[in-house]
Parts: sequence; C-alpha cells; structure tokens
Amino acid sequence: MKVASDQPTFLPWGGFWHKALSVDKMVYSIAVPVSYGAKDHYHNRVRLNGSWLTLPIQGRTDGVPWRDVEFDRAGLGLIAKTLRNSFGKRYPHQARVLELAAMVEAWNGPPRLADLNIAMIDKMAALMGRTVVAVNDYSPPDQSFSKTERLIARLRRASPDEPIDYYMGRGALAYMDVKTMAAADIRVFLQVLAPELRDETAVQVIAREDDPAESLCALGQWEQIA
Repeated sequence: MKVASDQPTFLPWGGFWHKALSVDKMVYSIAVPVSYGAKDHYHNRVRLNGSWLTLPIQGRTDGVPWRDVEFDRAGLGLIAKTLRNSFGKRYPHQARVLELAAMVEAWNGPPRLADLNIAMIDKMAALMGRTVVAVNDYSPPDQSFSKTERLIARLRRASPDEPIDYYMGRGALAYMDVKTMAAADIRVFLQVLAPELRDETAVQVIAREDDPAESLCALGQWEQIA
C-alpha cells in the first residue's frame, strides 16, 4: 500500500498533487495543531499568478487542531470571483475552473477549513478524471512519541493490516528518522521534484493541460531512502 500523509491544504500546488497522484491512499492529519507562524503556510492560502489567494480565517488560529479551524464564509464569493477572473477564454479548459469556482461559491457545508479544503481537493481530482482515496486521522498526537513514531502510528491507524510504502516530501527530512521507519517495516520514498516547479496552485495546470494528471505526475520522481 503506497501511503502519504499531509494536511489538506488550500487549492494545492503541484508538489502536493505529484504526491497524491502517486499513492493509493492519502492520510490527512487533521488533529495536529495548525501553525500560522511559518511564512509559507498553505492552510488557507495559495499563490496564484505570483500573488496570494487567501480565504480569511475566523476565531483562534495558532495551536488549534486542523479539524477545528473555521473560515469566514464571506470570503468564498471572492475566492470564486478571483478564480473566474484569473482564467479567461485563453485557457483551453476554462470550463473546469468555472466548475470549481461554482462549487466553492455554493459551499453549504460547515465552515471548517479542513472540510472545505478536502472538498476542493476532491473536486480538483474529479476535474482531472482522478480520485484521491483519503483517510482523516482524528487522533490527537501523542507528545510522548517522537514525530517519526507519531507518523508511524498515524500510518498504522490508516492501514492496519497492509504492508506500507511511505511517500514523503522533502520537508519531512527535517524530522524523519529513517531507521525508525525501517525498524517498523515501512519502506520510505523521497519526493524529488523538478527544480523549476513553482509553489503555485495546480488550478493553472487543470485549466491549461489536456491531461493535467499526467502533467502533474511528470513533475518529479521518487527515490527510495529506507
């Protein structure tokens, strides 16, 4: 079972999709605390044509579990309008973006950011003719475990009876103990992305390419490291 673990980010960039389209299952860690201190967080925003497209958050932010973060519904109309205005008739698959914008504007689910982001990810996948098989992990992180041990526990909860190949982005190298992963009988594959890849939303690829999934899968390779 090829598995990756991530947070459900906002209208994700190509690197997220290269990962999501490479695995059998995505595990969304929505019980971990959100941190808005990082300059490059993508919880409620993403780059579009060099600028930030941002959905306002309401209530507390830092330290709140992903599953409890709420957005301001008033911002949905602006997100939809920006998507429509950013992808005109010169994009051969403009209709896909218009469908995504309509879904965002008509959102009547709860104002939880994780729910909306997951719905947008699912919609983007459908527009590419793909499905993201995902599991939401609701278990709060056990602080007595190391980050690697918490990851292993998360993966085992999602796939308790299957051998696991874990597919990870380069950022995980900051905390990943590959020996611990190997001792848990989990093979680890590192994402190696094309150096020219920008951190822009993959909506651009969906609007431009005949087969966006194929284009996103071609953005990188996987290197086994454990």
